[in-house]
Amino acid sequence: MERVNEPLLGGDSRTRNNPILNSVMLGCAMFFILFFCIATPNTLSSDVEGVFIYLVYIVAILGAPLLITRIREKLSMLISIIIFFITFLICVYASSADLVSVILSPFALELLWISVGSFIFYISDKSNIGLNFGIFFSVYELLEGLFLLTLNNVQIDNGTGFIIMFIIFFIVGILLILFLGNPSRIRGDGLGSDLVEELISPFKVMFDLKFLFIIPSIIFIGFSSEFGITGVANVNQYVYFGTNLVVSSLTPIIVGFLFDRLKKMFVVIILLIMGILAIITSHIFVYDSDEDQNHTSYYYVAAVTYTILKCGLTVFIYALVGYLYQKKPLPSNAAIQFIFVTGLVLAFIFSYFVSNFYIGFYVLTSLLVIACILLLYLTKKHDL
Repeated sequence: MERVNEPLLGGDSRTRNNPILNSVMLGCAMFFILFFCIATPNTLSSDVEGVFIYLVYIVAILGAPLLITRIREKLSMLISIIIFFITFLICVYASSADLVSVILSPFALELLWISVGSFIFYISDKSNIGLNFGIFFSVYELLEGLFLLTLNNVQIDNGTGFIIMFIIFFIVGILLILFLGNPSRIRGDGLGSDLVEELISPFKVMFDLKFLFIIPSIIFIGFSSEFGITGVANVNQYVYFGTNLVVSSLTPIIVGFLFDRLKKMFVVIILLIMGILAIITSHIFVYDSDEDQNHTSYYYVAAVTYTILKCGLTVFIYALVGYLYQKKPLPSNAAIQFIFVTGLVLAFIFSYFVSNFYIGFYVLTSLLVIACILLLYLTKKHDL
């Protein structure tokens, strides 16, 4: 099928195609777009409905690359934000049709993540892919953190206020996407030449030997998104959110910079050290939870190091997959999303059937150890 060109959606000048500028705009756009997703949560929570949502996500992950390869990344991002806006309107004005939004939201979310990841692949090479992903995630985390801090002080107590905010965010998100450049696609999209090959191309990446060593890390990221190891402490929320804002917005760009400058194995070692510190301090806090100042400090150390681990590992994995599969941007990003969603589902199943925090603590710890060992082996074996 003939691909759709983008003559009106970006320029071909060096300034418009600057990877740093595009990474910043993508991070900003991601915040404004995902605000729709955050503010319109699905209401399905039973085990059967959870399986249904997982199947919807899988279909969306397999179908998104087929659409993206034909209309390209930027048009795909625009479609995703329009779908999110539609789901918001359904949630506000037609709550009885909530099932429609439950089906549409996963497709929009996967279409967005796969197209954004693929776009960053295209604007990057092996010398700057870590920094580009780092900037993207840093900008997104910064805006999200500032917004959450602002919500603690600003109350929007009526539906009209939310609708106005959605419209503003909708317009800003579209404008940011429109101003993105048009990167070269000489490397191709990595999909096959016919429909069957396009459908199975993500699985070909997933079963590639190098990618198999990365899978536990992606599962850890997905699992940890729903299940943490730090426990809950009675701490000053402004101090906690402020600290988390600084750490989560600085970590991605630092890790991305180190990814491009150091041996990849050294970056894994740094993340492993952060993980060990998070595990040890979390263990002390959870198992000896007297509410004194000393144990509160353990909680802060655990929260900071765990945030560094999660944010840093996310950037590292995206950059590493981009480094190894530059010529397969669409199937490799679809593979990341497939494994990530699987990690989320495992966390959901675990929380549903095993509610014991301590068992989850050890499961997550085991996942981290396995993930880091395999990453160390991969980076050393291939001299990355």
